[in-house]
Amino acid sequence: MAVSTNYAGRAIDLFIFPGAKPVGDQLIAPGFGPDSGQITTGIQKLVQKWAILFFTELGSMEYQLELGTRFLTVASQGGIRDVLQAKSEFNLAAQQIQQTLSLLEEANPSMPADEKLDSAKLVAVSLDKLAGKLNMTVHITSEAGTSHDVILPVPVPIQ
Repeated sequence: MAVSTNYAGRAIDLFIFPGAKPVGDQLIAPGFGPDSGQITTGIQKLVQKWAILFFTELGSMEYQLELGTRFLTVASQGGIRDVLQAKSEFNLAAQQIQQTLSLLEEANPSMPADEKLDSAKLVAVSLDKLAGKLNMTVHITSEAGTSHDVILPVPVPIQ
């Protein structure tokens, strides 16, 4: 993953998902812990923005009801019973995020290409019905060609 250290002329975000390691089970929660104060730009900022939109329930943000997706709503209501349904619901959510980010990018024409979404592709998905766990790996690519994989763990009701 490319890391930018030149922040001149760039908008920055606080980094709220620090310390995630891509192996093993690990509780990941947004927050401001001992590493608070870190900032993020580039592909890392794009991945964080994409994940936040993915995990935000559509209509749950007062004054910004159009932000988010229905993915967690569907998952929490038992609407994902197999990998095919998970892929279908993911594709709907990814399309919604693409539209949302396109509007944000149009409103901010000076946004750097490494913070603009080119694509988000589901590259792996597994559903453990006994544990009530859906794991998805998403490959996110910016318009600058930088990319990063993000692992999305989603609890699902045990059926």
